[in-house]
Amino acid sequence: EFARMIDERAGLAALRAADQAGKVTVFPRTESALMNSKAILGWLHEDCDAGLLTPEDRQLVRTYIPRTNALGLDTPSGTSTGPEVPDAGEGRADMVVKPALGKAGNGVLFGSRTSSGDWHGAAVDAPERAPVVLQQRVIPDRVTMPFLDIESGRRTTAAVPFLLSPFLIDGAAADVSVRHMLPGVPDHDVVISVDRGGCWNTVVLLTDQPNGHP
Repeated sequence: EFARMIDERAGLAALRAADQAGKVTVFPRTESALMNSKAILGWLHEDCDAGLLTPEDRQLVRTYIPRTNALGLDTPSGTSTGPEVPDAGEGRADMVVKPALGKAGNGVLFGSRTSSGDWHGAAVDAPERAPVVLQQRVIPDRVTMPFLDIESGRRTTAAVPFLLSPFLIDGAAADVSVRHMLPGVPDHDVVISVDRGGCWNTVVLLTDQPNGHP
């Protein structure tokens, strides 16, 4: 979103003044731009390994964030030749390489579908030009959903991979965005992206009552 903001000084100055006065109720703060970089996922794992997080936070990171190593960020050329890359080369079928900054699955390489030469270029040579992350591959969960076949007009059901993106306000769940693929996608190596044939959807948050009714 920041890339699409218009540099209109008066408008941004007014927004900044309102934010400093505490009058803006919902607006992504500057710090949220850090989330555009996947490198922050690698830093969280580094903090876990260094013992800088509480036991509860370590469990949270290791349970819900795939193992991630940021390459090419904090030292000059040669950063990516550390011990992580040879290990990943041997077990690259369970790894992916992604640009540290990017979206929609652009530049993502699955180790299971990449030759040794291309994998070496992505994990060793590429970080010298632009940072990347080396990440454990995650096989997405699937949910059974109804679909309408446009050609036949028939309603069908299929189990498709999906991704949930919760929205939090003051630490509480406010909404959930869903991205899911259409029927017929492979079981593995799927980038769940609207730009790659996925769809946006939503969910309804319900609270179970003692009588069994929401």
